[in-house]
Amino acid sequence: VETVKNSAGSLLTIINDILDFSKVEAGKLVLSPQPFNLREFVQRTLNILKARIEDKELQFLSEVAEGTPESLIGDDVRLGQVIINLVGNAIKFTPPAGALFLLVHNESTDEDWRIKQARLHFVVSDTGTGIPPERVKEIFEPFIQVDAATSRQFGGTGLGLAISKRLIELMGGEIWVESKERLGSAFHFRVCLQLGPEGVAQ
Repeated sequence: VETVKNSAGSLLTIINDILDFSKVEAGKLVLSPQPFNLREFVQRTLNILKARIEDKELQFLSEVAEGTPESLIGDDVRLGQVIINLVGNAIKFTPPAGALFLLVHNESTDEDWRIKQARLHFVVSDTGTGIPPERVKEIFEPFIQVDAATSRQFGGTGLGLAISKRLIELMGGEIWVESKERLGSAFHFRVCLQLGPEGVAQ
């Protein structure tokens, strides 16, 4: 029963990835902005991955830096999808007893405040296997995985990062990675979101 359950979950993930990628490529994926609280959103999103983190006995730290706006307007479902993809990859490629980190901090300029938007920088880092230097530039391309052995060992479609890149770009942001083989990776992305009705948290 457990094997069937895991297989069904893997198949559903593959189908959802392919559907999402097809929508993005066809220009049919539309964002649905709505008000949300940043801290509550981060906690809710990470709760989805809590069991996987605990199963591998990974150390995990998340932080929303002081002074970061909490009341925001944006598509928190798609933003959560990006975080789940990035943290999920970090879990996948980090050995047991390794460490993961999620940091969100504010990079808003005076101009951002003037037009009532927040410029947020997210960082997902790990102490995992890292990415070979020659593969870093292509890691966000569809169906790309580090190598065939990676595909056999960890599974996946090679679409998660490609989808994340396109979602971030759809939000008007950017995404990039810094990595050292055998030492870990840090995935960064930056997005601008409208400030919500409650303004900036103290």
